[in-house]
Amino acid sequence: MAILLSGTSSFVCAIDEKILKQNIRIKIKNMSKSSGVYKMLDRTGDVIYIGKAKNLKNRVSQYFTHSNHNNKMQALQKNIYDFFQNENHNQLQSLLDLTPFLSFL
Repeated sequence: MAILLSGTSSFVCAIDEKILKQNIRIKIKNMSKSSGVYKMLDRTGDVIYIGKAKNLKNRVSQYFTHSNHNNKMQALQKNIYDFFQNENHNQLQSLLDLTPFLSFL
């Protein structure tokens, strides 16, 4: 959600970025430490990354820290605009939840 003031799109982008970061911080703060599957979404809502974690809160928060990441992680960070989680209470269920997203050659 953005409000266009005085016709400057860079101002709107700055507002969007700030709101986006606040929303992500709130979502991470309220996340469970359970195991599960997470999906990273780009600006259009397309899934750009899927992963599983023993501790969802710790793993997802790593994507939004500014520590030394490799090029792949930096590129991914720039394109993450939202994420979803599917909480499970065991690793086997997390693996089963990932199965529909895997492509086998």
